[in-house]
Amino acid sequence: MEGASARPSGWTVVPQTAEQTQLRIPLKVTVTRAAADYFMRHNRPLKRIHMADDAEEFGFVAETVDRPLVHRLTMADYLQRLEFVSVDPLEKRNEILELTTQISLSLLYRKFAAEIRSRLLKLPEVEAWNRQNPSAILDEQTRFRETVVNREMSRHSDLIKNLKKSIVRPLVDEINSQSDMDAPDRDADKRLALEYVNNLSSYDWYLLILLRTKLGARPEELIRSVLRTYVRKSTVSEYLPLMVVELVMIGQNTNMVNAGRRIYGEPVQPESIMTNPEMKDAVVAEMHRAGQSLALDWHVSPRRLDPNARQRLTISLYNMEFQMQEFRDSVNRHKNMNLSDHSLKDFFATVGGTAQQSQLGLYYLSCLRSACDDLDIRFDSMVSEVPGKGTAFFSLILQF
Repeated sequence: MEGASARPSGWTVVPQTAEQTQLRIPLKVTVTRAAADYFMRHNRPLKRIHMADDAEEFGFVAETVDRPLVHRLTMADYLQRLEFVSVDPLEKRNEILELTTQISLSLLYRKFAAEIRSRLLKLPEVEAWNRQNPSAILDEQTRFRETVVNREMSRHSDLIKNLKKSIVRPLVDEINSQSDMDAPDRDADKRLALEYVNNLSSYDWYLLILLRTKLGARPEELIRSVLRTYVRKSTVSEYLPLMVVELVMIGQNTNMVNAGRRIYGEPVQPESIMTNPEMKDAVVAEMHRAGQSLALDWHVSPRRLDPNARQRLTISLYNMEFQMQEFRDSVNRHKNMNLSDHSLKDFFATVGGTAQQSQLGLYYLSCLRSACDDLDIRFDSMVSEVPGKGTAFFSLILQF
């Protein structure tokens, strides 16, 4: 597909088995006010949860989390924050990758649906309808009765299937024709194209039914054009998880070095700790004793009324062991470096498990920024401190 971004090696979007949908990672899950009201109405009590930034939120605590549930909560604008606290968070590396992928993709699906709805409502056929039917205009504020929506979707199920095919099939043909793409990348893009269309809401499909059956509009090419853009944007859901793991690795290495110094009276390199099981056990035990936990937080900003507003995701790592000013200076030095001699492939070639490689994560913040610029995704990073607590945190901020 024209303009497709190179993917990081070893990490592509793959179909999830039943086992993979259950992520064994302890999480604090907090929800929006609308979700809290929903849970209260359905007699599902929530409790106040203390977060790493000292905020008190309504939510629940879970030892495992279901990926489809995270997706549904995000799409419904019910998910507010997820927080994972651990002395040794890299034990859950795969779960961190999966969660970051799921949340970023769900936000892209949500933004895609909002953009499609906005563009459909600006079609000439809709404008003409609104002029002729001022008492029954179609706009962002229009609400359809659920019973009517369900009835019409059932009645026009064949039309919906045909619309999906006519939207997706030409794009699949384009993807198949890309000889410079590897087969797994082509398969991933084809799955994503279908997932975006499948994540349009019943209200969106009802609007499409009205456009086709009553207004005579044929918006398939319009939808496909937007879809093409969002499939390309989806590559950020593969870059971002690796950057998050790099960030966690930096925090965990900082804590291990400090714990090792307390035990042995001198600095110990993280790779020495990781390759010596006895030393690692001693260091992890010392980190537990000293309360050297890291908190990784995914924060989804609520959907805004403006359909053109960007969806914001902030991923933060909280660590009392960070020397804030030193860390902030290091981040600021690296995040805007000249990339003329460094491609995005360089970043993924360096991703690995050793502490030495993990330090390159800060350097390649600039690579991630560059990739986001190419994809029209706003990206920033910052270092700050929880007021009155002395806990520094590093945030990655994306606006889709």
